[in-house]
Amino acid sequence: MNLTQDIFCAREQRIIDIIYSGHHTLEEIAAKIPVYKKTNPKPVYFVYEQVMIMIHLQHLAGQGEVIKEDNLLFEAGQRE
Repeated sequence: MNLTQDIFCAREQRIIDIIYSGHHTLEEIAAKIPVYKKTNPKPVYFVYEQVMIMIHLQHLAGQGEVIKEDNLLFEAGQRE
């Protein structure tokens, strides 16, 4: 893997961990700041977080890692 792939995979793992810990909406996941990892972020960062999280979630869903059910997100193993 190259550095970009490592960053991408690390972000996706953080998102999966957040979902597994009980945060199942986009807003809840974004509040944990898994992409930009800012401390005391300005409100605009939550918009950036949500956009990036949506991109990662699309990829994870395509890989069968996450499932969306009634606007809630689950790690695939949580719903089996």
